Amino acid sequence: MASGDAGRLPALIELVIVCDTPDRCWTNRSRVEVEVAEYGKLDNGELILLANDRGWSSTLRWNQIPASQLERSIVESTRHCLLPDSDDDTDERDWPRVQDALRRHGHVLSLEQLRELPQPIEFGPGLSRHIQQALSS
Repeated sequence: MASGDAGRLPALIELVIVCDTPDRCWTNRSRVEVEVAEYGKLDNGELILLANDRGWSSTLRWNQIPASQLERSIVESTRHCLLPDSDDDTDERDWPRVQDALRRHGHVLSLEQLRELPQPIEFGPGLSRHIQQALSS
């Protein structure tokens, strides 16, 4: 960090969503379970954990989802699990929850600023392994 940057809080540049399978869910015959963690990525490369209490599951087993639909299904289900826990029909993320988590790390952003940030969904190693197995069979 340059001397003029001393004390400057690194800027938030994106909200990264990482989804992965729990350790117990490694075989193609296992029920589909995905854990979701949200991170803020800072301009210095650091990731700050915002939440790791989300996830979703299905009654399907990994080998019952067509390989051609697997990645899209995971992304859609992951985006859906980030919506507010309410009966409202909304396509919006639970932005107040994200704002609160960021505020605890010293980052105060408006809803408009949050909505403009990139929000990539990344697959962790276990989930990547499932996808590779599905695509290769």
